[in-house]
Amino acid sequence: MIDLLALWNWEPDADFIWLLGEACAKHGVSYLALNEHESEGVADQLAKSELTARAVLDRSWDVMTHDHGYEQTITKAVNRVLNPYDAVRKTTNKPSMHYLLMQHGFHVPFLLVLPSVHEAPTLTKRDLSPLGRQFSIKGAHGGGSGVLHPTTSWEDIERQRHDWPDDETILQAWVTPCMMGVHPAWFRMFYTCGEVSLCWANDRTHVQTLVSPDEERMYDLSHLRGTVLKVAELTGLNAFSTEIAKDEHNVWKVVDYVNEPCDYRLQSSVYNGVPDIVVKETAEAMARWAKQA
Repeated sequence: MIDLLALWNWEPDADFIWLLGEACAKHGVSYLALNEHESEGVADQLAKSELTARAVLDRSWDVMTHDHGYEQTITKAVNRVLNPYDAVRKTTNKPSMHYLLMQHGFHVPFLLVLPSVHEAPTLTKRDLSPLGRQFSIKGAHGGGSGVLHPTTSWEDIERQRHDWPDDETILQAWVTPCMMGVHPAWFRMFYTCGEVSLCWANDRTHVQTLVSPDEERMYDLSHLRGTVLKVAELTGLNAFSTEIAKDEHNVWKVVDYVNEPCDYRLQSSVYNGVPDIVVKETAEAMARWAKQA
């Protein structure tokens, strides 16, 4: 019986997967990590008890949807899945997350949802004035959209929505953060099994820097931890990141609701990666979670 089975498919995850193995060894947690090729048929192996595990961290769920019953089989075969599949599915719907956060008192940028190309090949031009001077364009479902750039034109919308023809398109008002000292007031928070790590996330350079205890006190940022804990409660996830910014009008807004699978590339490997200490602490938290599974 393996304590923690990690399924992964993204090559840049290799450092994180190794750190998770180190953390598991430290905490006496037996660990097996299977990449995309090694995990072929893993659901059937678990169902037949050819492979047994108490807990699963699945970082490849988004590419395994072609396997009939994959998620149900894994859920039934193990005690715990770090991020339950049903919960993850709900968070990938950006409009739903937008309205859920609004219902619970969070400020979010104005959002406009447009039908998919499949549903509406041509669109009647809409009034974009509620979005303000600039806005971003994203697919309504799935994970992160990469580095976004502001736009102002209807022509950009018509062009970009063809990148995800079967998905709706969302237009989100562009948020310009105010400054806190030398930092734009844009933060990326990492939540892992009850623990929160708080980072400056420069919206121009995309470089992340751990917020120091002195900075947290100086700029009165401790309330952000409570915000992340509330998002965790609303979503039912045990590991994710979220981005929050204080805009030029001094209003705190949740700008990137939930990212899962979360990007854990090390900053020592890529300039826009996560500070190494945050990734190590994430691995430690997951190992402790697995020990209790």
